[in-house]
Amino acid sequence: MTDAVRRKVKRSDLIADQIKDWIVKNDKKPGDRLPREHELMALFAASKGTIREALKVLEVHGLIRITTGPAGGAVLMAVPYEQCLESVYSYLYFREISTGQVYALRKVLEPELAASLVNRVSEDEIEELLVLAKRSHPDEGGDWEARRNIELAFHDRLAELCPSPLLGMMCRLLNDVLRSMVLPKYARSHNVDLEETITDSHVALVRAIQRADAKKARKIMAEHMSDVQHHGHALETPVKRNLTLQPNHTF
Repeated sequence: MTDAVRRKVKRSDLIADQIKDWIVKNDKKPGDRLPREHELMALFAASKGTIREALKVLEVHGLIRITTGPAGGAVLMAVPYEQCLESVYSYLYFREISTGQVYALRKVLEPELAASLVNRVSEDEIEELLVLAKRSHPDEGGDWEARRNIELAFHDRLAELCPSPLLGMMCRLLNDVLRSMVLPKYARSHNVDLEETITDSHVALVRAIQRADAKKARKIMAEHMSDVQHHGHALETPVKRNLTLQPNHTF
């Protein structure tokens, strides 16, 4: 960091970065406590006010939880996925994106996600995925929106099981961005044949993972992404300044 840039950074932000470095160097994990306030003051040669501001920065970023009282203090936290999603939505707030752009990435990442799960999931997880896959079939009943939520829940679960945190996070982010890009009015004109095809693809994918066939899993997912992109093009609506974090999304 140059002197010119350093002068523009608040002292508390610099201390927050130093605390993060200290966490890594001391191999601290979620659930561990940071040193007490007076200890941090001594460690980083900073005033009480600066340390408190630095801790507030870390708390806003989701890295710590601060409690008060005799047993209080700063406890390390694993940053929740939802906080990452909020940051992405804020980044995209003034930018226009399309489903074509999203699928250009999904078509690259999702097949690799599928292949990465081979020999990485338990039989219980295989059964869980099969249940999710079959529940999105039209014969299972429910409305279109509910089935679409189940369908994307299937892809979310694949991402959660991914052995690569980075790949899994990127796939989940794309799923959530895609959820915000489709007009609900199209729920009244869904394609039953497409729904059945999606369900069949999901079941076939799980079976390929179960058989430890990474090549087949990658191929099924690649074909699935291309098929859904083709049929879903009519559902596209450009996104600009309307990405919001919602507990229940629709596709």
